[in-house]
Amino acid sequence: MTRKEHIERNMVLEKLTTNGCFLRQETLDLFRELHASPCIKISFDGVGHHDWMRGVPGAEKDAERAFRLCAENGFRTLAQTQVHRGNIDVIPETLRFLEDLGVTSTRIIRTTPVPRWVKNAPDGAPHEGYSMCKEAIGRGCRSFSANKSRSTNC
Repeated sequence: MTRKEHIERNMVLEKLTTNGCFLRQETLDLFRELHASPCIKISFDGVGHHDWMRGVPGAEKDAERAFRLCAENGFRTLAQTQVHRGNIDVIPETLRFLEDLGVTSTRIIRTTPVPRWVKNAPDGAPHEGYSMCKEAIGRGCRSFSANKSRSTNC
């Protein structure tokens, strides 16, 4: 499908989920050309923990670069952060870091107990996921009690 056909058909791109690795200026320029302003959802599992969680060296830097690029270009972003016993202590720092990058909002997600996670999980039972999310949100909220609330539609 050509760009012209995309516009003529009134196709809408509302959300894009990515790890940020291949997100480039050219992609954002294309979105503008298509009159698209999606909320860009990027995985980010904690300062100093993202590479380990994703199993990819450099994944944290890729996500950081993508968040900055989106912010510089005025695109809304949502950080999707999996929480577990191994990263819960850095959640407040992570939220501050994401805010400094210009991230619009953050979603705290329990780590899904897939077999690989159960095998490799750091000293924690996967069934603790919901209580970890509740604790992470509490820690994050205490850290940002004076913060402004932002509506994002992400």
